[in-house]
Amino acid sequence: MEGKWGLAIAIYLYVAAMAGGAYFVASLCCIFGPEEHRKTTCYGYLYAIPLLIIGAIALIVDLGQPVRFLHLMKLFKFNSPMSAGAWALLVFGIFCVVSSIFALSEDAKDGVFGTWARWISALVPRKEVAAIGAMVAVFLMAYTGTLLNSTSVPMWEETPLLSGLFLASGISTGVALMLLVNRKITQVPQLYALEEFDNVAIIVELTILFFFLLMLHRETGPDGHSLTHALVTGSLGAWFWIGAVIVGMILPLIINFFSALSHKESGKAPSILSPILILIGGFILRVVIVYAGQVGLG
Repeated sequence: MEGKWGLAIAIYLYVAAMAGGAYFVASLCCIFGPEEHRKTTCYGYLYAIPLLIIGAIALIVDLGQPVRFLHLMKLFKFNSPMSAGAWALLVFGIFCVVSSIFALSEDAKDGVFGTWARWISALVPRKEVAAIGAMVAVFLMAYTGTLLNSTSVPMWEETPLLSGLFLASGISTGVALMLLVNRKITQVPQLYALEEFDNVAIIVELTILFFFLLMLHRETGPDGHSLTHALVTGSLGAWFWIGAVIVGMILPLIINFFSALSHKESGKAPSILSPILILIGGFILRVVIVYAGQVGLG
């Protein structure tokens, strides 16, 4: 690991995983969902594009200069996490653009874009593209944890569960983004279906987080403390427990449960507070893991 990683890397890990989560869920909806619901659920493809742009900018900021980012793209090196990640962003971006054309073609009837979109939709198999793109999205989400695993930082290096944790969190934040942005264009039953899917993702995330902490607690760092010490104690510990765990995971589950009980039958949309908390908590989770892993390393 060269130098310290800061907020730029945390932002990159956050938005890249969220982009993958939004695309992944949109793909599932488009492959398995009813035809009449395809329009709104496929907009997850569109949301992924600006997130990828933000992620690429954050990565360039961390590298220090755009030339270093372009150098990563010159030659694919599978054994280099940074090179693999840069190429994953590029390949995933291509799938996002093609899939977004499919989503926009649902509305496009006339004009040059409408003709162009219909040609692409006719020539390129929609569901196959969505399925392959979903696999690339899973790779990208898991990679955000693998990037930290590849360093020599003990807290990141000693557990393979970071990839699973960021994968589950990426799906959760991706669904939360769709729940937040899609509220005006998505039917209420679809919103509750997305919310239920998010509940599953959060429960998986909490389960992986438990074993992540358990695994690290058994290991001792260079300072003689458990590898979880900086993460679960002190100022970072407060942010972790309150911001990432309570605000980002537990409270949304509770809100979703009572929201479904009181609003689902009456036809009211799910609570808007829950996806906001998930998005906040997902960002805090990356920040505290990035900073806690580097405590005491100089």
